[in-house]
Amino acid sequence: MKDLGISGLAGNALLSHARLAIEYFLETKNTLPLDKFPYPQQVSAELERKGGLFVLLETIRSGKKSYIRGENGVFEAVEAIGKLLPQLAVNAAFYDPRTPRLKNFELNEVIIHIYLPFERENLGISWNPQLNGVQVETNGRMAYVLPELFQQGQTVTKEHLLRRLRLQLGVTKKKSETLALEYYQFSGQHFRESSFL
Repeated sequence: MKDLGISGLAGNALLSHARLAIEYFLETKNTLPLDKFPYPQQVSAELERKGGLFVLLETIRSGKKSYIRGENGVFEAVEAIGKLLPQLAVNAAFYDPRTPRLKNFELNEVIIHIYLPFERENLGISWNPQLNGVQVETNGRMAYVLPELFQQGQTVTKEHLLRRLRLQLGVTKKKSETLALEYYQFSGQHFRESSFL
């Protein structure tokens, strides 16, 4: 994974294309074809680079806290991030098994976040959940949590988070002592829609 920083203009292009991809899927039940809605020419070179990419949907309802309405992404990609984005946006909105499918009327309640993960490093003592995500690996399996891109009203200790990630991998505390678990942290670049449309 290489550090893949992009300009604010490219980030905004990804955000607008993520929303277009979701709207297009709602209307046609197909993935947004890039030749029909191309990226602006001044950012197309940046979005042809390969790398990790995540799309998160945040819902804020009046008087309630924000929560994740859908998430999908990859740490390493074989496709350019611009080509990968429409499918990830559709998957976050309609195929995240942890959340129900996005409905037409909910589209105006959703704020889209784009997260580009950077190079990972060993998890240190000074891990900061607002700045760094965490990844746990064992035997070719992986569990992760992204940084707190928006306030979810939860304060989770590092120990609790690592326990939760181990359980996602199906590893109990007793098993974790015998398995070779690898813990990493990663930072990244975050783009967020500024407000509801």
